[in-house]
Amino acid sequence: HQEKMAALGSLATGLLHEIGNPIAAIDGVARGIDDVQGSGVCPHQKQFCHPELILQQTARLSAIAHNISAFATPQPSERQLVDLNGLIHSTCALMRYDKRLHGIQLEFDLDKRAPAIEAMPDRLTQVLMNLIANAADALEGKRDARISFTTKFTGSSLILNVADNGPGVEPKLSARVFEPFFTTKPAGRGTGLGLSISRSIIEEHCGSIEVHSARGVGTELRIALPAQCDPLA
Repeated sequence: HQEKMAALGSLATGLLHEIGNPIAAIDGVARGIDDVQGSGVCPHQKQFCHPELILQQTARLSAIAHNISAFATPQPSERQLVDLNGLIHSTCALMRYDKRLHGIQLEFDLDKRAPAIEAMPDRLTQVLMNLIANAADALEGKRDARISFTTKFTGSSLILNVADNGPGVEPKLSARVFEPFFTTKPAGRGTGLGLSISRSIIEEHCGSIEVHSARGVGTELRIALPAQCDPLA
C-alpha cells in the first residue's frame, strides 16, 4: 500500500500537466464560440466553430479519469481470472502520465492465445508499476529509449518479459537487485524495496521472477506465472 501511494505521488505532476492541456484547449474553443455567439452573428461557422475539438478533449479527460479511478478503486483480495495482456495495457496507460516516461517508446508483443490466469490484479499491477518505473529511471536521458513487453503461453505457464535498452548493470549487482533496500539509484530516488516486494508478490502467485542484465545492452525481467495457483500446495 505504501508503494502504491508513493507511485500516486510521483504521478501527480504528470497528471496535472496532462489534465491541464485538454482543459486549456476546451477553454480556448469555448471562449471563442462564446465570443462569436455574443456578437449576434456567426459568419464563419464552418471555419470557426469546432465542437468536435471539445468532444476530443473531453474524451481525453474521461480516459484519464477512468484510468485513475480503476487504479484507485480497492480490488478484491481473493484471486480471480485476470487477462494479463489487458492488465499490461491498462497499467501502461496509467503510467504514461508519469513524467519519467515522456519520450520513452513502449513496445508490445503479447500472445493473443494467452489464457486468463488466477491472480490478484491489484497486486500484479503493483509489480508492473515497479518494473516500469525502474526501467524509466534507467532510461533517463537516453535517446531512442524503449521498454518492451512480451508475453508467451507455454501450455502451463504465462511468461512475461519486461526489457529496456538502458545501461544495464554489472553481474555482481544484478545478483542483488531482489535484496530489500538494495538499490543502484542515487540517494533519494528509490527505497530499494520495489523488486523485493515484486518478488514476494510473484511468489504469492506461485510464480518466479529473474533478472538478466548486461552492461551497455539493457535489463530484462522475466516473470513466469502458472495458469492456476494453489499457494497451500
